[in-house]
Amino acid sequence: MNTTNYNIYYTDKGEGTPILMIHGLTLSSYSYRENVQTLIENNFRVIQVDLPGHGLSKIPPEDFNFSVENISDTIFSLMKKLNINEFNIVGHSMGAVISLYLTQKHPNNIKNIIIIDSPIFGAPHKLFLTYPLMGYLTEIFLGKLIIKKYLTSMYYDRDKIDDQFIDRSIDLSNKKGYWLMLSKFFKEVFSKEFEKMKSNYHDFNTNTLVLWGEKDKWLSLEVAKKFNDLLPNSELIIFKNCGHNPHEECSEDVNK
Repeated sequence: MNTTNYNIYYTDKGEGTPILMIHGLTLSSYSYRENVQTLIENNFRVIQVDLPGHGLSKIPPEDFNFSVENISDTIFSLMKKLNINEFNIVGHSMGAVISLYLTQKHPNNIKNIIIIDSPIFGAPHKLFLTYPLMGYLTEIFLGKLIIKKYLTSMYYDRDKIDDQFIDRSIDLSNKKGYWLMLSKFFKEVFSKEFEKMKSNYHDFNTNTLVLWGEKDKWLSLEVAKKFNDLLPNSELIIFKNCGHNPHEECSEDVNK
């Protein structure tokens, strides 16, 4: 999909009830590789999107705003282009933040939402790429090392991470300007609109399933419990011996 002067990559597979899947930061739609076929076999039409600058999507121009509302508008435009007016959403990590904003802004278009291990109240700590010059330094010197460390920290059982997953992630990060793009993403995504959304979680009426890895090193289980308590129509499911990416690490349980 072309959005003025950059491209957003997406896939559209299967037939039936539409479900949009949005991945987390530094990842791509490849992170749902263990889940898509199960959804297709259960009569879902699965639309996966690579966030701007991620995966096979092009890096946007320098003036692109990575605020949660702008990214959400970009993705909603894709669904309109596909003539999909009603759909479900699965969002992981930052993808879940975007999913929540989409749902809050378009409640009549989104039927159900699944949240997987997400910074729904904001970043738990200051992210290293937001420090001055870190985007430039990472671009030149540290990219491969950081990708590998970042991915392994997402899993509780590091033996479950295969080399193909790491190699693909490194390949997708080799685009010129990738780390500068991520630095800008981190700085802009938690916008004033995000703060407004966060303060209105108690009025969020869409049916919500909250999935969380009990051993998440990035976001504690308390975040999930607090969020679930705020929402009037939500259910929390916890996966033991799973980290930040339970849909990958414990895919069979999550698929159920």
